[in-house]
Amino acid sequence: MEEIIILIRAIIQDLEAKGKDFFTYDNETTFTLTEANLILGSIKVYVNGVSITGFLVDYDTCKVKITTSLVVGDSIEIYYSYYSQYSDTELEKYIYATLAYLSVNQVCANDFKIKDSELYPNPSLRERRLIALMTSVLTEPNLRSYRTPDFSFVFNEDETKEQKIRKLIRLYKSKSGIFDTL
Repeated sequence: MEEIIILIRAIIQDLEAKGKDFFTYDNETTFTLTEANLILGSIKVYVNGVSITGFLVDYDTCKVKITTSLVVGDSIEIYYSYYSQYSDTELEKYIYATLAYLSVNQVCANDFKIKDSELYPNPSLRERRLIALMTSVLTEPNLRSYRTPDFSFVFNEDETKEQKIRKLIRLYKSKSGIFDTL
């Protein structure tokens, strides 16, 4: 699943960005970060310029709770990375919708399921690329083109999301080489 999410992010240009927030301690040990879609494990916390490890992160609410002792007036600096558009959880939901399209249209030999953030059975490389492209259409239906360093796909301006998905399915079923070059 991670490989598919990375490819989706490349196609829709959902790039990693850096964030930093500054707070002053005033008896509240929980701080809400400015940006959403935090990247797991990217958070660094400093109290009065000294790095600490005594903190907990709720990635869903973008809150950081400091568990070490603080004194009123302490300067808190929190540095983190985030994605500009979608969290992994949101992309998983779009992937789930893509899997429904694939199942209803009987596109692949198997119906895929998501369990513990993994796809079962394991999709082939071509199937992973199809899933990534279709999910990109679902997340960004108004984009006309989807690009990676190795690949470019352009839709007509007046095509709907459903037409784009049908076109991708038709190309996949025709054994088009685009799914081999992503």
